[in-house]
Parts: sequence; C-alpha cells; structure tokens
Amino acid sequence: MGSPLALSSLYKEPSLLTPMQLTLIGFGLFIFLGLLYFYFRNTKTSSEELNMAMLSEMLPKAEYDILVLIVKQHPAPTPYPDILNYFEPNLTYESRIKKLRVALDNLNDSMKKIYGSHKQYVVSQKNKDDRRVKEVKYVG
Repeated sequence: MGSPLALSSLYKEPSLLTPMQLTLIGFGLFIFLGLLYFYFRNTKTSSEELNMAMLSEMLPKAEYDILVLIVKQHPAPTPYPDILNYFEPNLTYESRIKKLRVALDNLNDSMKKIYGSHKQYVVSQKNKDDRRVKEVKYVG
C-alpha cells in the first residue's frame, strides 16, 4: 500500500579522526609504552636497592662494617689489606684471610636470603695492576 519511505539526513558529521590518524596514534602509543617498559625494567626497584637498615639488623657487626666499606668505595674495588684491618691484629695473616673469606661467604648468603637472588653480590678478584693483591667488589 504505498511506497516505503526512507529518511536520510542531508548533513553527515565528519568523524573526529581518520583511520590513518588512528593508526598513527596507536603506533605512537605503542612505541611510548615500549620505551617506558625498557626504561623501568633496567632501573632498580626499591626492593633491589641495598636496604642498609635491614642489613644492619641481620648481619653481624664485622660483616656489616665490611659491607659498608665495600659499598662506600663502590664502583671501585676494595683491596683486601683495607678490609683486614677490621679483624683482630693479634691473628696471623692467614687467619685473618680465612676469616675474611668466611665473612664474605656469609655476607653473600645473607644478601641472597634477603633479596632472593642466586647471584653473587660481593665478588673477590685479583687487582688488575698488581696480581698479588686481591680485591673485593660489590656487584649489586
């Protein structure tokens, strides 16, 4: 009974963004988020930084003093003779070296327990200039 009536508007509103502009914005946002991810992934979080207050409570005084000395000189390594001054002077050189090795092992074990990592935090190495002198370096 009669012809169907079709309504259409005379004016079409233009879209805010064209498909090309939407693609460029999406690509730019993707690049920005990727850069943020790589920036924050490489920086240390607060849990990975050395918490000296917590370490002072958990470590014996001699080990804590050694750690403070090593971190204070970081990134330069600390020579063994500087650290050996923290042990009793009446001990022989070999006894002090053994105590230092044990203290460094305990220090690494304690830091592994705190930070939950399997890496070495304090590493012994030979001096690059004088191979007779050993050094201790914080590798955090």
